[in-house]
Amino acid sequence: MNKQTSKWIQSSALIDLIEDIKQQLHLINHCLPHEKRPYVDLDLPKHIQALWESIHQFRMTYFPEESDLYYKSLQKVAGHCFAYRESFLSSTVTHEAVIKEYLVLRRKVSGLEKDIVKQFYYWDTGIHSKRILAIPRAAVVRGKSEITIRRYIKGKKVRAYKLIKIWWVPIEEVINKGGREK
Repeated sequence: MNKQTSKWIQSSALIDLIEDIKQQLHLINHCLPHEKRPYVDLDLPKHIQALWESIHQFRMTYFPEESDLYYKSLQKVAGHCFAYRESFLSSTVTHEAVIKEYLVLRRKVSGLEKDIVKQFYYWDTGIHSKRILAIPRAAVVRGKSEITIRRYIKGKKVRAYKLIKIWWVPIEEVINKGGREK
């Protein structure tokens, strides 16, 4: 298997991984206390464990290296899953703590998602992106409308990557391409 094929397979696996992680996050969110159900659903540890297992399976199958741009974020999400599950199983956990830990986990997953896009951009261009932006933020940075940014993406004036439902644009693409700078 050549290097390009290997990257394509790993890219596909990373997309599947982030989709699975987001699905588990959605299930975890439904286990959290809210107005209509003021208690924590007991399925919460099961979903946290499933999220961790998805990451573990990816690591055992694809053996990401420390040089991969998403490696540290992947480790952070896996570590936080373990800590979150352990804290939930302790007898002194509060509803506020469960919600706070969920929000931290969500933020770490968002970081992983952006680092995966950085990895794709690096594989495509050999450039390490400093920041990854969603289309609304890219439009603000560029001084253009979201529709214009979408046209640039469709016309291949800027490189962008779609993970699940969100288009992510490396800041280098926003600043250096797509017409004159603001």
